[in-house]
Amino acid sequence: KAKLIKKTSMSNKPVIILGSGQTYWDFKDDYLNGHLSGYTTIGISRTIYDDFIPDIYLTEISDTQLGRKWLNHLAEILHDKQIEYQHVPILVKNCGQNKSFKQYILKKFPNSLKSNVLFTNEFLAPHGTNIIARSFLASRFLTRLIWLTPAAIQCRSTTYMATLLSFELGASKVILAGVDGIGGYFFESLPNNKKYLDFHKKFI
Repeated sequence: KAKLIKKTSMSNKPVIILGSGQTYWDFKDDYLNGHLSGYTTIGISRTIYDDFIPDIYLTEISDTQLGRKWLNHLAEILHDKQIEYQHVPILVKNCGQNKSFKQYILKKFPNSLKSNVLFTNEFLAPHGTNIIARSFLASRFLTRLIWLTPAAIQCRSTTYMATLLSFELGASKVILAGVDGIGGYFFESLPNNKKYLDFHKKFI
């Protein structure tokens, strides 16, 4: 926690959590037009496809066949973008206490970024019905997010993790961009996106 606060100066600042839905472009337009100065940004998983560099990057890597496919794909991208991500904390969730798998992940990442990697000590938000999700948010005093429940429950728990992390680090408010729950992906309209689309089709 202290390391993240030092690196990002997140405390008392608003946070924007970036997902991979089409409304990501709404955020990007506002950012390029200078409307989002003073915000801390947390990019989730496939936001790494874009050239925008977030203040914090968060992804899920599980010790499964699909998880290792994503790890190899992500590591390849990080090797290409290691200069851009040299000051970005890279948070990896869903590894639990699997020390050998954590070492395996670090071996895949560029040497220049290994010190940026932090493995989260986490609890997972529940998946399921609106009632469960609403109860979870209420139990964590996140009542201001309850109205987002219909969209949020369709998203992976990485979104919950980023939201909880934001409040834990003292964010004054949290805004979700590209966390659509429905619709397509922002990277479908990226130039030179064939590699990303090919992987996505195989991954799902």
